Amino acid sequence: MDHAWSLAYSDRFSELTASLSSLVPTLERVVRTAVERERHEAYSLLARTYQAMSAAFVRQNEADAAWVAADRSVAAAELSGRLPDVIAGTFRLAHACVRLKRYDQAEHVAQSAVNALVRHIDRVGTSPEMLSLLGSLHLALALVHARCRNRAGARSEIERARQVAAQLGDDRNDFNLEFGPTNVEIQAVSVAVDLGDAGEALDVGGRVDASGLSIERRARLALDPLARRTDAMS
Repeated sequence: MDHAWSLAYSDRFSELTASLSSLVPTLERVVRTAVERERHEAYSLLARTYQAMSAAFVRQNEADAAWVAADRSVAAAELSGRLPDVIAGTFRLAHACVRLKRYDQAEHVAQSAVNALVRHIDRVGTSPEMLSLLGSLHLALALVHARCRNRAGARSEIERARQVAAQLGDDRNDFNLEFGPTNVEIQAVSVAVDLGDAGEALDVGGRVDASGLSIERRARLALDPLARRTDAMS
């Protein structure tokens, strides 16, 4: 599963496809045959593998496939009995809905996950993993609002994500979300681009050091301000 994510992060999609062609059937067999004490872990691994598939499909603009993979991730996560895995799958589902331009559905999915996660945190307390999930969901909501030209909503969600990142302190990669202060600012650049705020996108992007993040995140930071600069010059 970790190898699959490393391939997804580096956009090595043909190798990822080859890896998943054996990994997914193996995990599907394991969840059916594992003894009870191992079954929850097996479902968790299956859920995270489907999350990798969904993330890769989103990056390849295969929105329908991304939605199916995310939906299967949530289903496997529910069988694992682990709420964080369910929330992580829901995050992928929200991004698939964005790619499908089903913004109302994406907002509903992400906000419902935020509400469930906040209730869980209120009951059992927080952790770095929970903060990573919460902050990532706020970033997903910021993206949805930006695509809908809801400037106030997008900026509000970015600020909420910044607050969570400040509480977290460091860049992390819980649930392969790469959440932390750096990724929040990368997403702030993307939101500024979607809202047409060229100056802000260039200003924020110029201050971010993304060298510690994945190739995909570094590429996003480089391309978003460039696209906005090109639009402004044309």
